Amino acid sequence: AGQWSAVDQLWQEAKRNNKCDPTVYGAMMSVRTTAGDWHRIHALHREMKSCKVPLDGGHIVLMIKAYAAAGWWSEVDSLWKEVDGVQREQDDRMYGVMVLVHARARHWKKIEQLRNEARLAGVSLSLHAYVSLLHGYQKAGNLHMIETLHAEMRTAGLSPNNHMFATLIKAYGGAQR
Repeated sequence: AGQWSAVDQLWQEAKRNNKCDPTVYGAMMSVRTTAGDWHRIHALHREMKSCKVPLDGGHIVLMIKAYAAAGWWSEVDSLWKEVDGVQREQDDRMYGVMVLVHARARHWKKIEQLRNEARLAGVSLSLHAYVSLLHGYQKAGNLHMIETLHAEMRTAGLSPNNHMFATLIKAYGGAQR
């Protein structure tokens, strides 16, 4: 409990000194995400909007993860709409995190929509995003999508690391024919 009073005290002091500093907001979002404090993250997001703090990729990724973990899908979608296409294209982490959270929730139609949008924008998904997709499709028993994703990764020139090999082995081994 003492750590949070120190965090809150530092937060208030930082706000007095640097009214709307994106770095300080990012730090608060990070610690509140780690703590699973979804309501405070939502309040920080509202404050950032009213303060006109520019959202960078890091802020967006943290908020998407937080809102998804809380099951606030309307907030995830609302935040995604706030981010313009140019910003999405310049920061492939955004597509990666959207795919990640939707794979965990098994929102297959949304994942396909995001993958198509990324493809049209010329954005390649990261290795991490592919791992999340493989996990999700393995749990769903969808061998066809596992094979499709594996081929896509090879075509994209992504070199599997040991984690990816382990994921592929589990995905192929656990999927239904």
